[in-house]
Amino acid sequence: MAGGRVGRDLASSAQLTGTLTLSGFRVYIFKIESTLTTASNSVVRLTDGAEGCSVFWQVGSSATSGRHRSSRAT
Repeated sequence: MAGGRVGRDLASSAQLTGTLTLSGFRVYIFKIESTLTTASNSVVRLTDGAEGCSVFWQVGSSATSGRHRSSRAT
């Protein structure tokens, strides 16, 4: 599917502990009811036209981020 919107309602809490690959020109929306935790080695990888400005995170109460390097699209 070219273009479009991808929405994802996650559980009351979510953890990103590895690599999340977002591929294609879309708007990505992640909704987490309560908390989001990301590990220090976690990566959001953007490929095939995916852009950081089209990725949205809606977190209900708190987000905790591990130590991160800079991000870039491939």
